[in-house]
Amino acid sequence: MTLASGLGTQFGLTKEATYGTQLAATKFFEIDSAEASLDQAYQDGVGLKANRMFAPAGRMRATTRQGAVSTPMDVPTKGFGAILDLMHGLTPTVVQQEDTDAYLQTHIIGTSMPNKSATLQLNKPTTDAVDVPTTYPGSILTAASFAIDAAGLLKATLTWDAMDERTPATTPAGLALAAAAYPTGVTSWLGTVTVVITMNGVPVATCQSMTLDWAQGYRTDRWFLGSGGLKKRPIPNALQAVTGNLELEWFDTTAYALFRSGAKIAVSFDFANDVIEDDYLEQIVFALSDVQLRGGSPGIQGPDVLAATVPYVAGDNGTDPPLQITYQSTDTAI
Repeated sequence: MTLASGLGTQFGLTKEATYGTQLAATKFFEIDSAEASLDQAYQDGVGLKANRMFAPAGRMRATTRQGAVSTPMDVPTKGFGAILDLMHGLTPTVVQQEDTDAYLQTHIIGTSMPNKSATLQLNKPTTDAVDVPTTYPGSILTAASFAIDAAGLLKATLTWDAMDERTPATTPAGLALAAAAYPTGVTSWLGTVTVVITMNGVPVATCQSMTLDWAQGYRTDRWFLGSGGLKKRPIPNALQAVTGNLELEWFDTTAYALFRSGAKIAVSFDFANDVIEDDYLEQIVFALSDVQLRGGSPGIQGPDVLAATVPYVAGDNGTDPPLQITYQSTDTAI
């Protein structure tokens, strides 16, 4: 039964073997919402002639096009490795932890050129209860933002650049709606449970919220003569960036001293959840090897407790990965 609203949506993806060659979705994720659209460019003629007061309709032509997708979601405790895998150009291993049902993935970010693309599919049901499977071949993950506060869940907002937007009624045609299958027992990480943030090897006890924003710039306007309006694969054309903010209660001056000194420090965000087996937990860890704090002096907003916003920027020290994300779950493969 099709639900005639956003309640009937689904979001799935699969990694492509060849950029832009669409494949049926095999991995499905629960999302909060989605911004997904086609950016269609047009060329209008001028064609001045006697007694013409409008542009000539025969020269109103669609030209280049591309898709754009943004998907906020709770970071799931299963299946998220398929998205982390799109942030780099490496082939991560999935390592079983002793003889348990826990498997560890390690994703190294910033030591390789991202070279992977995916086909995304969203269902956009009409109010007449008709499914409209909307497919985005040639989707490249250009940004991933992670955030959590003390009373919330770990969130990710994923930003995608797509070669095209297609439905079964377009030319070229998109794919039929994939049969969605979701892993069972999926939860996320809660800010009030086991979250450990460390700066320079020291746990931070009074962090109220954090963000981590990863971005990779691309040359996305690679349209050429005779291309039929579709672009070639985007090419990375900017340094990767990891930035973020920590919201800290002004408990002590540790962060302020690091900010004042300009020191380069290691920072990690460790989120642990339920036990998989023995001592192995559902866990995701973001480890930054070389971070500089770029603020941390609090203002005084009346009689309330002082707080400091601490922005940070990650760099490459030439030895350690700028960002390493480990993901432990029951997933036996990515």
